[in-house]
Amino acid sequence: MAIHYALAALLSDSWDRILREAGARSNSPHGSREPVSIIPRLEPEFFASPFFRRFHIQRPILDPEEFSTRYIAWLQDNEQHSNAILSSARQPLTEAGQLLAKVLVVWAASYGVNEKGEEDPNNSDLDVDGRTTLVKAMVEELIAIIDMMGLLHRPSWDGVRVLLMTLPLAESEPGHSLSAMARCWLTYTLARLQMR
Repeated sequence: MAIHYALAALLSDSWDRILREAGARSNSPHGSREPVSIIPRLEPEFFASPFFRRFHIQRPILDPEEFSTRYIAWLQDNEQHSNAILSSARQPLTEAGQLLAKVLVVWAASYGVNEKGEEDPNNSDLDVDGRTTLVKAMVEELIAIIDMMGLLHRPSWDGVRVLLMTLPLAESEPGHSLSAMARCWLTYTLARLQMR
């Protein structure tokens, strides 16, 4: 139980920091409190990139054709939500599916690849610390969104994929105790989804 409270405190602190940073960057004259994601929106070109093909071979957690079709269809219907953390639109991509797209961007960033699947021109061996700092902030945002969405309480296949792809990123960051709780949740969720 202590781990649960520690994780809740960590996520709360991370989310508060994300909200403060988003508020500071907001150009709204009304001081909107809607947070802006530090994770760029996944671009359709990403799915045709050599990085995505190699990444899918290494981590075959999602069907690239099925997911890219759903994502591109959703993207065409929701262009106005490009800076929002997640859109409230449900079809053809749920919030968990939208979060899965963000997870792909974070994985790409961890390899020095941008949201279009291209090697980031600012990427160099000398800037490993900068990239590590950025990826750490992105992972913190992912964990905060997972908590905010209550993803651990609403079983879905996209939710399982989000956690399976987020766990390795979070495990590389010291101080994140997401693993034990998420592994239990994955076992429980997979059992529930198979009973449907």
